Amino acid sequence: MSLSELGWPNVLLRDKLPTGNEQGSAGMATVGSGAYTYKPVENWAKLPPGWSFNEIGGVGVDRHDNVFVFNRGEHPMIVFDCDGNFLRSFGEGMFPRAHGVFMAPDDTIWLTDDGDHTVRQHAGRKGAADAGHFWQAGTLHER
Repeated sequence: MSLSELGWPNVLLRDKLPTGNEQGSAGMATVGSGAYTYKPVENWAKLPPGWSFNEIGGVGVDRHDNVFVFNRGEHPMIVFDCDGNFLRSFGEGMFPRAHGVFMAPDDTIWLTDDGDHTVRQHAGRKGAADAGHFWQAGTLHER
C-alpha cells in the first residue's frame, strides 16, 4: 500500500498502518510492499543469559548489516549480526536515558540522550567500543 493510498499527508501514517490486531492477524504487523516488505521475527535477538531490552530508543544498521539496538537498560547499546547473534555491547554507565540513534554512511554512530541532554558520536569501528572513542556535544544535564 502506498503512502497516498494511506491518505498521506492528510492523516497520521501511524493511524493507518496495520497494527497486527486486525481480524485474521497473528498479532504482528507486516509493513511495506514488494522488495521492501518487512515483518517482525519473534526472538530474533539472541541476548546473553539474564539480559533484556528496556524501552528501545532507536535501532540502526551499519554498512555490514550489524544491528545496533539503543535501549534504556543496563547495556544501552547492544550489537547483533544480521541473524540476531549477540556481538557486543557498549555505553554502560554513560546513558541515563537513551533516546535516539543515527547511523552515518561511514559507520559513525550518533547517539542522543534526553536524560542528560547530550549528543555523542561513536567511531563505530569493530573493537572501538570503549568510552574513549566517544565525542560529546552538550553539557551534562544542561538544557
